[in-house]
Amino acid sequence: MMNKMVLIAVTSLFATNVAFAASNMNATPDDMNALPPAKTAGPITYITGGVGLVQSQAFEKAARNYPLELEFVVKAKPRDQFNADVNVNILDAHGKSMLKTVSNGPFLLAKLPAGRYSVQATDESGRTIVRHVGVTGAGHQRLVFEWTA
Repeated sequence: MMNKMVLIAVTSLFATNVAFAASNMNATPDDMNALPPAKTAGPITYITGGVGLVQSQAFEKAARNYPLELEFVVKAKPRDQFNADVNVNILDAHGKSMLKTVSNGPFLLAKLPAGRYSVQATDESGRTIVRHVGVTGAGHQRLVFEWTA
């Protein structure tokens, strides 16, 4: 009798998990409120984060709604790693800082006005990488910043 009760309990638990998984198969990371709240700095709206599978998938999906996507990576063996706590400074064509922040994860998405920008990203050890990018009103630009371990 005890083995039968255990079998029923396990079967019921399995069925509940299958039903839950099936109900969430069409759910998107955005549906699960995976993105952190957007922040603003002057005319710039941005979000940072992407820690964990669900949030990184949400960032990947949301990126198309932002003219600029930044990704921070450490090249390491046996595999590359995401980088967080990166100091970011986005300067316009005249050298004026438009956004100065610290990324809370490996991704930063920014809504910038159309124009040319220099993006400075500095890792925890003080190594800075500079990239230049042109942002248009209709396009999406992705910059990847890679540091060696």
